[in-house]
Amino acid sequence: MCGGFAVPHSGHGDGVAAGVCGQKRPYYGASSTQDGPTVEEAEDGDEGLGDDCSPHVEKKRRLTFDQVRSLERNFEVENKLEPERKMQLAKELGLQPRQVAVWFQNRRARWKTKQLERDYEVLTVDYERLKADLEVVQREKEELKAEVSRNNGNNKLFRAEKEEIKESLLLLCSFWAYIVAFSVCSFRAIAPSG
Repeated sequence: MCGGFAVPHSGHGDGVAAGVCGQKRPYYGASSTQDGPTVEEAEDGDEGLGDDCSPHVEKKRRLTFDQVRSLERNFEVENKLEPERKMQLAKELGLQPRQVAVWFQNRRARWKTKQLERDYEVLTVDYERLKADLEVVQREKEELKAEVSRNNGNNKLFRAEKEEIKESLLLLCSFWAYIVAFSVCSFRAIAPSG
């Protein structure tokens, strides 16, 4: 801030933010790419400015392999740090607390992205399995519908045959009743009375 006015990001996408008093300073936004684990120096307000508004810009420093390994181990234990733990880690690793906080924030973002990718893969596999199961169930449904249709046709045929048999049996019974009645009458006519 110079003269009480803060100047926002220039918006040119060139990796430079308009600094205080029109000076340019490196801009490390969410869109910047990183080749490895890096941490920007903390820029809190006017701390890096002299009285003549000349910016005190420090380059991002790469963390050493041992620092990254220690941070990774701590991240595995707990992916969010309490302020006391952040201060302790910063002191142990020779870093600013802000560097530790930024590293953890970036690491959580990478972890979340990886977790989303894993979740997406699991969901894709589950979707494909469910889709295949649905296709099997739909085929079985069509087969059952065809079988029911055949059975309905068979049932109609069976009912027609049953009615035909019933009529034949009634006719046969009537015929046998006639024969029995005729035989009884004939037997009485022939039989001696007595």
